[in-house]
Amino acid sequence: MKTQAYWRNYNMAFRDKDYSPQKGVSLWETCPQLASLDPGVGITYMEDFFAWTTADWTQTIIGVGGAVGLQNGKGGILRLTTDVLDDDGVQIQKKLPEDIFIPAAAKPLWFEAKMQLVTAAKHVESEFLIGLAITDTTVIPGVNDGIFFQKADATAEVGALTEIGGVATTTPGVLTFAPATWYKFGFWCDGITTCYLYVDGVLVATHTTHIPIVAMQPTFAVLNGEAGAVEWDIDYFKIFQIR
Repeated sequence: MKTQAYWRNYNMAFRDKDYSPQKGVSLWETCPQLASLDPGVGITYMEDFFAWTTADWTQTIIGVGGAVGLQNGKGGILRLTTDVLDDDGVQIQKKLPEDIFIPAAAKPLWFEAKMQLVTAAKHVESEFLIGLAITDTTVIPGVNDGIFFQKADATAEVGALTEIGGVATTTPGVLTFAPATWYKFGFWCDGITTCYLYVDGVLVATHTTHIPIVAMQPTFAVLNGEAGAVEWDIDYFKIFQIR
């Protein structure tokens, strides 16, 4: 192991040459890694899906055959499976206290989740939303407040959004989505001034408007764009915010 320390974004970052992503290709290089180990500095929540407890999540399933369940895989994998009709879907939101993970001045916040579309040839005729959003059972077709990535039906292009009251700042085309490919979707906000959005550790959008200042929950939603059941896998998500 060869651990290195270096400065990035006025922050001392650490990486290991053998195990870490390539230098400059990690959202977490922007996070104060040592400080985040101190619970007095910040709040950390990570879900690696070692287990699935239905009562800990708000679930909205369209179609009687839709399902949520664990899959075998290192570290745990959660699978969302839609029913077979067009516009069938699955949405889950983690139930977290409503007074945490609220963007606020001088309280930077980081989020990242890893997801893939399992089913072949459904990367165009499918929809998804992944990120933080207010409690809402219908984030697709529309959510009022959130910071997230979204793909609409009939396109492979993914957009990055910050949204307040149903009005969004959108950066389109941050990714051309493909099936059977793991992607890491993440962002960090410096407080309430700027949000930096990343795909696979690469900065793809910078937003300075429509940054919500309300409590938000980890949110994952998928919807069929045509007939045929579709499977999606979530590997993990992690959130950290300065206390």
